Amino acid sequence: MFPVVQKWVSLYHAPVPRPETTCYASTFEYSRPLPNARSFRVFHLSPPRPGDKARDDLSAILRGRIEVVDLDGDCRYNALSYCWEGSIEPSPYARQRRDRIVVEEADGSTSQLLISPALSTALRHLRIQGQPLPLFIDQICINQADSAERSRQINLMGDIYRSCECVVSWLDVATRYTDALFDFLPRVSENELLLQLMQNPPRASALLQSGMERRTDFGGDETLRQDVEGMTALTREHWLHFPHRGFLEICMRRWFRRIWIVQEACLGREMVFVCGRRSCSAGALEAVSQLKMLGSTVEHLEGATLPGHYRPPKHDTEAKHRAFMATTLVFRIFRERAAAWETPAHTNGSQMRRGLDNLVVRFNLDTMAQGPSARLGSSDPKDYIYALKGLAPADDPVSTQLVTDYALPAAAIFTAFTRLLLTPSPSPIDTLFLSQPATRTVPDLPTWVPDWSTHLTNPHGYRTGCTPVFRAGG
Repeated sequence: MFPVVQKWVSLYHAPVPRPETTCYASTFEYSRPLPNARSFRVFHLSPPRPGDKARDDLSAILRGRIEVVDLDGDCRYNALSYCWEGSIEPSPYARQRRDRIVVEEADGSTSQLLISPALSTALRHLRIQGQPLPLFIDQICINQADSAERSRQINLMGDIYRSCECVVSWLDVATRYTDALFDFLPRVSENELLLQLMQNPPRASALLQSGMERRTDFGGDETLRQDVEGMTALTREHWLHFPHRGFLEICMRRWFRRIWIVQEACLGREMVFVCGRRSCSAGALEAVSQLKMLGSTVEHLEGATLPGHYRPPKHDTEAKHRAFMATTLVFRIFRERAAAWETPAHTNGSQMRRGLDNLVVRFNLDTMAQGPSARLGSSDPKDYIYALKGLAPADDPVSTQLVTDYALPAAAIFTAFTRLLLTPSPSPIDTLFLSQPATRTVPDLPTWVPDWSTHLTNPHGYRTGCTPVFRAGG
């Protein structure tokens, strides 16, 4: 449904920065095991030094300090959410070598730590904006070579993101189209109607359905009539200037299709999106997504929203259509944020925090976002389960009994997880229906264990893999 839109990938304002290459003899070594089970590291990003040789403000040497803190202590920090390989397709980082950051110790000594080119680019842009608080960055703050530490820190990840001041979501470098989108956001981000619809999803759904059916008779529903009139007027005002191509480029960033972002984006109370040198709040992006989705359905109601002589270019029309389809990728994040915080207005009193069993099935059988680009991805099949543990309630029986151990093969983890699903639960999952041999990529799986890392198909007669449409017993 969402192929890589290469013909819309525009030239960047400047190439991905090429850092200065100063060599440091010593390699950074992580300290001995962290002091206790609630300890983790944060990274203090330093501003450029006047003496650093650099071609511009992006290419100066990256410097910083790593500090060990405690979740139960008095620590304020932000958490970075990003893609290790970058969010752009095709990737501009594929042929770049790993970059280095200079780690400064308390005694004045320095050492170097290698990081991915995509993270290097993110830190260089964030440094320009200034970072008053230290950052939790998994690639830097977790010893990736120590599988035991990785396993322990994964268990803490939910609390780390839940306790941070703000989640900084890096969407990669900008294009002129994404800049146009971020420049457009202030026009609609505080619109009263959009804010009301964001707080009342059933009301937004009624408006969406009315627009898709092109209804003009609202059956005496005065609220729906006012919503349609208000959205039609809002669409008329902004549709000619709506940056459809920029919105599409943002929706197609790999960040929205990474399994870890479900937890990272949903647990932080505050979240900002950063793209190049521009940024916005999560609420602003949700508002423009709401306008894109609803505006596309009501633009033909009560007369055309565009002048009769206006005929947009074919590529703009195609981008406009694809951008509407891509809103499902963005709304998936905002929907899960509402569920994670159990916001009554968003959940309508019926949607509660889901257990790990429900979460894993949901993101393999997500009927709200389909197609190859909607598939949430990960380089490690184990993360299709581990990346969702932080979203489960503290008393969830499946999450608490499943041991996080990256030293185990994926087949052992999938088997242990599936065995836990066979115990009685409020919403039992038919694992045999999900054991689909044609889709398997993980070796040595028992025949009754699904491969949770593949895109499983919804069994016939089931809505989500959990709830059957028909029951013989009523």
